[in-house]
Amino acid sequence: MKVARLSAVVVFLILIPQLLPAQLKSVKAAYPSVGGGQAPIWVAKEAGAFNRQGLDLDAILIFGGNKIAQAMIAGELQIVQASQAPLISATLGGADLVFIANLYPTMVYSLYVVPEIQKPADLKGKKLGVTSYGAVIDFGTRMILKRFGLAPETDVAIIQIGGQNNAVAAMAARGIHGALLNPPASMEALNLGMRELFDMRDLGVDYAFLGVAVSRAYWNRNPEVVERFMKAYLEGVSIAKKDSAFALRVLEKYTKVRDTKVLTETYRIFVQNALLEKPYTTSQGIQANLDGLAPRLPAAKNAKPETFYDNRIIEKLDRSGYIQSLYQKK
Repeated sequence: MKVARLSAVVVFLILIPQLLPAQLKSVKAAYPSVGGGQAPIWVAKEAGAFNRQGLDLDAILIFGGNKIAQAMIAGELQIVQASQAPLISATLGGADLVFIANLYPTMVYSLYVVPEIQKPADLKGKKLGVTSYGAVIDFGTRMILKRFGLAPETDVAIIQIGGQNNAVAAMAARGIHGALLNPPASMEALNLGMRELFDMRDLGVDYAFLGVAVSRAYWNRNPEVVERFMKAYLEGVSIAKKDSAFALRVLEKYTKVRDTKVLTETYRIFVQNALLEKPYTTSQGIQANLDGLAPRLPAAKNAKPETFYDNRIIEKLDRSGYIQSLYQKK
């Protein structure tokens, strides 16, 4: 009898790891703003995709790519979703950060202006607002002015204004005459009588706009964690693409926007139209960032774009059929 009870105990001890839920690996990730571009990480988390990959994801809002870069360098974050330019700047300064995915192949902004401006030439002698010098919006603003044949800071003043909501308020007060915006700020601008002058996507420029990055040291120590993160992340992208109702609920939760029209437009632009199913990073997209940084960072002039990204995980998940499987009907 004692032998039977002992055997039962031994069997139970052997089965304990199978009976208890697997312990989730804690991962801290960050994103830089509250807007439609952050939909992939929000949807993946809300849909339980990270848990299914054995990860307990702590998604942290840290305003600004520069602050995110600093937190990564300090080892406070493992993985981030952020604009490329600030992290490339940090890498040029000696950080070991690398992009492993790129979500958008171009800048997802439009130039909104006060109603008095009817054509690009009307911008001469006027003021455009940017978040901060050296940021993505600053680079995009200078790019679009050159496309119009206008010299930044000579023909058109460029003013640091802070976030997009600040830009809309400054336009309403005529402190500036235009700014690059995307939803929901662009919808607010339209409601105040502003008009869309130019969609940045019409430039046809390959630009790495927002991506997923890690430190090379963390990736080398935890290759399986980084791969599992990307599998969950890509599942989030697929869910956002396929289930608009769920994605809209997630956008409402995180952005606190209640206006259905604004949410729908945010979804259309950031998820339906621009978000890549296979988020490869390209040399051209990184080079566009380097070109934008070069006037203020001499090290960017001769830097090789391949230094700043690595497509190995995306290539592996693509070749294996994993990405395609996410879009197959079940």
